Amino acid sequence: MRLTIAAYNRSIVCLGNGALAAFLSLFLVAQARAAEAELKPGDTIGPHNWERVKEMVGENLLSRIKQGYTFKIKAPTRYQPPREYVEATKKHAPAVRLGPDGELLNHVAGLPFPQIDPRDPQAGQKVAWNFYWRWQGDDFKGGGGTETGKMIRYAIEKDGSERRYDFYSYFLFPRTRVTLEPKPVIPGFENIDSIQLRVDSYPRDSAGSTTLELRYSDPKRPDDLYLYIPSLRRIRRLTTTQRCKTLAPSEFNLDDIDFFRGKITDFNYKLVGEKKVLTNYAQ
Repeated sequence: MRLTIAAYNRSIVCLGNGALAAFLSLFLVAQARAAEAELKPGDTIGPHNWERVKEMVGENLLSRIKQGYTFKIKAPTRYQPPREYVEATKKHAPAVRLGPDGELLNHVAGLPFPQIDPRDPQAGQKVAWNFYWRWQGDDFKGGGGTETGKMIRYAIEKDGSERRYDFYSYFLFPRTRVTLEPKPVIPGFENIDSIQLRVDSYPRDSAGSTTLELRYSDPKRPDDLYLYIPSLRRIRRLTTTQRCKTLAPSEFNLDDIDFFRGKITDFNYKLVGEKKVLTNYAQ
């Protein structure tokens, strides 16, 4: 499956002043084609043959494979958003534009840019917006809409170590709604892109820690981010610079959620190609 890959330099994200700079690095496929041709569903990748995927996975995962992590190649599946989302894309996408600061204009619902010309100088920004407004549901609990909202997530560090996080996550998208009433926006919430409530349950030293995040559609308005600390029994408001600071004792930060959760207009993007990758996914 051919995907568009997003990679950003965290040192720029965390240390830059003013408009933060990052690039969607989309590498050409020349080096990876030999490995791609050899891989097939049913193949097992592990420390004995990690070279087969060295151009198709990230550095952290590759390090983990070398240390003993194994997985089996599964047949690719085609992602199909619901009919309502497809219809909303057809109806509203023709009017969508980018503003002078890279902000999204006239977006009501659906995929903002279903057709992107790679030669378009704004192609990178459009890819970023497509990723941001990909179909995730109007409201959902946890990853994939689990009944309880509980997620178990594993993060692989640079040294190959694996860390586990358990938490309960609840997402609400007040606008761009296509399946749940009210549509396409909840009255009074027209200026909010998303609301997330997250409650940590593991590891034990962070259990009960709760974050509430509001993402605003105004490109000049930063997120509202609140943290409840059980040991203090207090709620603290965090600055948005906390988004790119690591959450001890890991390398994970809030902008790493869902591959990339930063505010789109805080960055610059450049489309330089495309590449096949392997996605490490447990179902």
